Amino acid sequence: MSSSIQAVIFDMDGTIVDTEGTAAEVIEQTLAEWGLRLNPAHHGLVSGRTWAAGFDVLFEKYAIPIQRAQAEELILERYRAATARELKVIPGVVEAIRALAKEFPLALVSGSHRREVLFALDRLAVRDLFQGRIFGAEDYHRSKPEPDGFLKAAAALAVPPPACLVFEDSAAGIASARAAGMKVVAVT
Repeated sequence: MSSSIQAVIFDMDGTIVDTEGTAAEVIEQTLAEWGLRLNPAHHGLVSGRTWAAGFDVLFEKYAIPIQRAQAEELILERYRAATARELKVIPGVVEAIRALAKEFPLALVSGSHRREVLFALDRLAVRDLFQGRIFGAEDYHRSKPEPDGFLKAAAALAVPPPACLVFEDSAAGIASARAAGMKVVAVT
C-alpha cells in the first residue's frame, strides 16, 4: 500500500457479503406476486444505494398495489429472513479485513440499514475491527452516488478524504467514493 493511504473504508453489500443478489431476488419475487416484472434496466438503479433510494425508484417506475410503508416492511422482512438463512461471504474478505485492521483504521459505509450491517459484521466476527466507525443508510442523508457517507466516515477516522482507500463494488458506490476525493478499489 502506498504511504499516502492512512485509512481504509469498506462498502458492505457486494464487497464483504454478497447480498445484492439476495436483495434483487426478493424484490423480483415480491413484484411478481403483485403481477409486476422488474425491468433489467432498473436492476442497477436499486443496487448500491440505500434501501430508501431503491424504493424511490420502485415506486416511481412501478404501480405497486400497496402503501409504500407496507411494501418496504414486507421486502425488508423477506430480505432479512433470506440473509439470516444464508449469508454469502465474499471469499477472502474476512482475512483481508483482519490484515488491513493491523495496518490501518477501518470504517464501513453501507446503503443497508445499520441493523443489517451489524448482523453481517457480527456473523463474521469483525465488527470490533471497525471500532464503531460503521455507517448505515440512516447515518447519512443522501444515498450513493453522493459522497455524504464516505465524507462522514473520513471525518470519523480523522483522515483527509484523499488519504482514504475505499473498497466498493457498485457503480453508485464507486462514483460516491470518487466524488468524496478518495482512492477506490473496484471489487468485481
